[in-house]
Amino acid sequence: MARISNIVNGVLSSKPRTKIIDETVLSFSGAGSVAPSIEEAWGQAWEEEDGSYTLWLKIRSSHSMTAGPHTYGVGGAVMNPGSTPSVSVITNGTSGNVSSYISDAGKLVVEFPSSTKTIITATISLSVKPTWFDTYIESDDGISLATTQDASPVVGSPDISLSVTDGLMQKKIVYSDVKTDTSFMAFNGLTVGKVYKLHMSLTGAVNDDTADNSIRVKVVHGGAPIDVLEGQSNSTQEIPLRGTIVFKASSSYLTLDTDSASEGSYVMAEDLASLIPSHVIIEECPYLVETSSF
Repeated sequence: MARISNIVNGVLSSKPRTKIIDETVLSFSGAGSVAPSIEEAWGQAWEEEDGSYTLWLKIRSSHSMTAGPHTYGVGGAVMNPGSTPSVSVITNGTSGNVSSYISDAGKLVVEFPSSTKTIITATISLSVKPTWFDTYIESDDGISLATTQDASPVVGSPDISLSVTDGLMQKKIVYSDVKTDTSFMAFNGLTVGKVYKLHMSLTGAVNDDTADNSIRVKVVHGGAPIDVLEGQSNSTQEIPLRGTIVFKASSSYLTLDTDSASEGSYVMAEDLASLIPSHVIIEECPYLVETSSF
């Protein structure tokens, strides 16, 4: 008799991590010769397999039209001096090459060409557990493993039948232009604890007037933004707002909210070239399980 499995009863738990927390809760700071002003920011920390801690952060800042070092810090989180952070920067809507490092004071230092608007995304090694880690930790009951028995195929039938659980998806379309700041799309009935993918395919219109040169869409879940789509331009044109995010539901409700929408900059119901409607697809992912082993 061939043994198929000898898994015993138990619980497989991932290493703990915090919820995504924004600047209304955490204290983000900006310093340096350019003195960036932080407009919005999000952070999340987790424990690695070796017991160390890592910080993910995303910061939207504005500053004078000057190149130079920008210094960013997060209250209660000491970044590991001398470590090499993973950093990406979008300046005035365009990705660019940057140099970055962690200072002796445990702060992120980023240097890039002159710009007025910046979005920084970084993953950084921490020296110690953040002071706020236990307060905002995600609940995780683990994954139960059932006891299995020795088994062999049924005589005369070599086939083994597997039961597959279907995943759910839903598509919602933007039926009219969104020209004011509002929640223009909502998904209800999410199951807390399940993993979802959100596929966003929107088109934005941007006017060349200085007051209307960007359009932003926030994905709001659990009372806080978990992602932001943005289009910027110095000329009148259509701008794609595309993105896919994976998240673990912390509430049953999710919305897409316009921010900085106006008559000059707005989310279009469809693009003018191919008439493809702006739409969002949400996908339930029962096959995805969180881990910290990568």
